[in-house]
Amino acid sequence: MKKGFLFIAALTLLLTGCLKDDMSQGTIVLMGTESYVKSIEEVIPDTLLRFIADTTVMGDETIVLPRGNTPPDIQGEYMFFPRELYKDNGHHPLAGDTLFFRFGGHQPIDTLLYYPQGQHNRVAPGDIHEKGFLQEKIDTVYLMGEGTRFTAYFKVAYKNCYEPMSHLYYTLTRGYVITGTVAESGIANAIVACVNISAEPNTPSQFIPFDSFERYMVNRIYIYRVQSNGQNPFGSAVRQKWYQN
Repeated sequence: MKKGFLFIAALTLLLTGCLKDDMSQGTIVLMGTESYVKSIEEVIPDTLLRFIADTTVMGDETIVLPRGNTPPDIQGEYMFFPRELYKDNGHHPLAGDTLFFRFGGHQPIDTLLYYPQGQHNRVAPGDIHEKGFLQEKIDTVYLMGEGTRFTAYFKVAYKNCYEPMSHLYYTLTRGYVITGTVAESGIANAIVACVNISAEPNTPSQFIPFDSFERYMVNRIYIYRVQSNGQNPFGSAVRQKWYQN
């Protein structure tokens, strides 16, 4: 009887060590399985996820996304430069410019807090800026991964975008996937993949029907890497302050 009691007590201690309190709900949940964390399939369209795993379009450079419930600390500001477009689905935007992004909280080498809440295991706030778009806040960056490897995925709604061919201002919702390995200097083997989820003119146009504009803009896929002069074609996104309020 005594041995049975000790076994139950040890099992209870082991389980509670793998759990954490969710004070807002008054429940105990497994670490990394918070109900507010959306899976990547809920956030990013299947068109992009299938594209990056398809050997017919990616060849030997298919992207295997790190998965897991304990991603590393990715907080900080990063410069993805020089940006090189190396895969797409038929649309060729200009590259070579800099993509800036920031994951909320603070950098390990800095004490400045950008957002008080910072990264909470698999979620974080953030910001992003790339050429041709206004800087935008990211409401929720979802994370997965283990060790030093991670996958970040999120949506951004860019407002007042300008399309020069049609002279239209429009709102573009784009899905992003950023992956790599966290290092002291930044993110090694950094990859940014994005897809246009929706596009809607801010004002009606009598010359360009909405459905035609949508077909022209939606489902465009762009995959970028940081140019590297070494043997590894995938360079690093470096830690560097850039953020402007």
